[in-house]
Amino acid sequence: MKKTVLSLALITTLLFAACEGGTTYIKTFSNQSNDTITVELLMKDGVDQNYSFPPGTSSDIYWRDWQGSFPGDGYTCVSDIDTMIIDVSGGKTLIKDPFDDSNWELDAQDGRNTERFCTFTVNPDDVQ
Repeated sequence: MKKTVLSLALITTLLFAACEGGTTYIKTFSNQSNDTITVELLMKDGVDQNYSFPPGTSSDIYWRDWQGSFPGDGYTCVSDIDTMIIDVSGGKTLIKDPFDDSNWELDAQDGRNTERFCTFTVNPDDVQ
């Protein structure tokens, strides 16, 4: 009986240790400007979404959970974006480049379940 309990404990431990981890990717758009901004986002995995952000609002624009997948050292906030079209109300122009990775804030959390939180923030000075 003692051997059976020990064997079950060992098997259970091995099963839990063998569980695959994964990565959660979340991209957030934050409009801190004084203008309404619309975003059309096309990701390399085929996700195609449109969003409208009134002044002072933010929201997640992309969320994916990939089991058994890890980003590696080469991951950037823009590496999985195919197209991002941004329009500012009143005929204004966004001067901050959404394809420049330095314009994104990356919060990376590693472990069995890795997380990559990317935030693109538009401030009043980013709009002309």
